[in-house]
Amino acid sequence: MKYLTLSLALVTLSAHTTEVIQECRTGTDLNPNQRFTQQIITTDMGDYKVVNDAATGLQWSYCFVGQELDANQVDCIGKPTVPYDTQTEGYANIRRATIEEVQLESKRLDGRNLSWRLPNIKELLSIYNEHCKPATYSMFSHSLNTYPEEIAALINTPLEHNNWQEYHTIFSLRDRGKAYQNHTVVSDTAVTHNNYMYYYTVNFNGWSTPIDKDRKSSGLLRLVRKIP
Repeated sequence: MKYLTLSLALVTLSAHTTEVIQECRTGTDLNPNQRFTQQIITTDMGDYKVVNDAATGLQWSYCFVGQELDANQVDCIGKPTVPYDTQTEGYANIRRATIEEVQLESKRLDGRNLSWRLPNIKELLSIYNEHCKPATYSMFSHSLNTYPEEIAALINTPLEHNNWQEYHTIFSLRDRGKAYQNHTVVSDTAVTHNNYMYYYTVNFNGWSTPIDKDRKSSGLLRLVRKIP
């Protein structure tokens, strides 16, 4: 199968900024029917880049939560947040940590209105592009600013002691590495599995099954709301 390689960022800016390359099948329409448009909006935290989807009426964050738009309003700088509960003695409440992060970001963007939220699984799959790797449309940023070696180191973080706080810290690093590796994005759609409630995630790496229900809800955050 033939792929067209699209280089979205050709300059290495620092030890923490990497070249981001997306591969798409030859002939892929990267913006079918001009469905997506980018826009810079004014928020409580300043200029913010969004992607408007004419097909669904949804407005998406261009960058992942934890990143900021650069001065040229093109690239997302910084590393994405992957929420994890490191303070609970026992089973980590990742969902609570995720909701707290979403609410904090929504408040930063929109004050008291809190209009930004997690997408449900149907909404999240609507921006999954099976013809590309990573499997997203090119109007969205998918940059993680993390080298493969860094991701591998996160995934293989050793567990040297048995106290619960270090256990959670180590597993938060491992989960972040796995989320980066798979480009895993969290949804707001719940599923019960083995008597536990999880939330569906979608792997946007383009190499594995998109829907993943067994990741304990860890992943990247791409916020959404209705187009105002």
